[in-house]
Amino acid sequence: MSHLTVEVKETIAVVAVERGKVNALNGEVVDELFTALKDLEGDETVRAIILTGRNKFFSFGFDIPEFVEYSKERFTDFVVSFTNLYSYLFLYPKPVVAALNGHAIAGGCMVALACDRRLMVTGKAKISLNEIADLARRSSLARPRCCVFRSVRDAPPRFSIPERCMRRKRPRELV
Repeated sequence: MSHLTVEVKETIAVVAVERGKVNALNGEVVDELFTALKDLEGDETVRAIILTGRNKFFSFGFDIPEFVEYSKERFTDFVVSFTNLYSYLFLYPKPVVAALNGHAIAGGCMVALACDRRLMVTGKAKISLNEIADLARRSSLARPRCCVFRSVRDAPPRFSIPERCMRRKRPRELV
């Protein structure tokens, strides 16, 4: 794996993203993460996983400069792969802790949120879904008239929420 390191120490696996200065996510990184998680799922000696990044970033999200060259179909394939990754991570059968060693922005934030727990360094590091924050500032979502639901089951039918996302995760024994 060229963009990941996987170290197993006793019963805990540490998976670190190592791609450039900001650990930007592209198709290779997503595929490598998915493969590493699949392999660790089958390893009975591994009871928990720590997911982290190298340098000052957990991940700054998608590698936008790389995606400029993508066709619509190729980018759609990437988005489907990324969605599959964080859905798989969300439903992962072993505990996963995101060790946020620095900024977790956009896609990096989504990966962190799909983990069972998040621990972040102190200081100026940020965790943010910047596209959503920007949308809220520019739209009526920032106004008091926004929709608030007591639970996802109260949402009107136009809000499509998959049933698997509405059930609680199984309690897991943390190491």
